[in-house]
Amino acid sequence: MSRYLLSEPMPPATLQRAAEQERARRGAASKAAVDAGRVSKEKADYDDAIWSNIVHFFRRWSGDTREPQGWSEAQREIMSKSARATYKRMLEVLDGSTKQEDFDQLKGLRDITYALAFTLLYCNFYPKPCPHCVGRKAAAA
Repeated sequence: MSRYLLSEPMPPATLQRAAEQERARRGAASKAAVDAGRVSKEKADYDDAIWSNIVHFFRRWSGDTREPQGWSEAQREIMSKSARATYKRMLEVLDGSTKQEDFDQLKGLRDITYALAFTLLYCNFYPKPCPHCVGRKAAAA
């Protein structure tokens, strides 16, 4: 995948944190849009459910063994499309920015998008916990 990213991809735990940050950002934006009457509560809840699945996808990669352990083809496509649309929109919004946090946010979204697309749409594999991550979490518990 690094060939497509032009750099080494983020490790699973970093992707999980980036997905959690994006979910929080989207949650705050959705709440403001609902309060302003621009978006329905149902649409905001649906978007949050999609990003909850995306966060859980990366939790699985980081060693979490909770359910669900896989998603239907339709769910996988929705997750991938949402990440891709978010990345595309953020490229437009942050175009011309010179702030490091904007670069970091774009890199996180880029890696999230590619990880979801390659794993969910082009592979038959669901995210399996990394053996070394699971061992470390069990030892810490």
